[in-house]
Amino acid sequence: PLPSATPEPAPTYPLTYTAVLTTAVEAPVTPLPPSPTPLPPADPPSDATGWASEIARLVNQARAQHGLPPLAYNPTLVGVAQAHAEDCLQRGWGSHTGSDGSNVRTRMIRAGYNPLRWSECWAHTRSPQDAMRIWMNETPPNDPHRRTILSPDLTEIGVGVVQPAWGYYFFANFGTPR
Repeated sequence: PLPSATPEPAPTYPLTYTAVLTTAVEAPVTPLPPSPTPLPPADPPSDATGWASEIARLVNQARAQHGLPPLAYNPTLVGVAQAHAEDCLQRGWGSHTGSDGSNVRTRMIRAGYNPLRWSECWAHTRSPQDAMRIWMNETPPNDPHRRTILSPDLTEIGVGVVQPAWGYYFFANFGTPR
């Protein structure tokens, strides 16, 4: 007789994800002047090249499946998302709040984007497909990512990607300009 073997369970990985969809009116924020020598955002790791645009493609694919128009890829929102992803990487954890206490709206305004509506989804996971699965498989009414992605009130997107010790941080910034 052959000895029987017990299969080992598949490894599990920590997942972190949050989303905010906000349309509240807040006190005006004065944009900061640009720094004299702004640094360009770092490129995503070579194995994640194109992952920011893949998130945008997957978001638009989900929107099309629900009869919604595609979001425009906005370079300012890309810069905001990438800079925030890098900020989170430097401090060692992802969050909607910047190391300076800023929220996504404040970061957009500082970059010169004047949002009527704004939102941010982020995930700490292994791939764009995993991030989208996490976001879209939420169950109403606890589905803030899904509602953000499928909001008819948002018109633009920008995505930033960085690689911490495990997986990737994916930050998707959504907006509708004034």
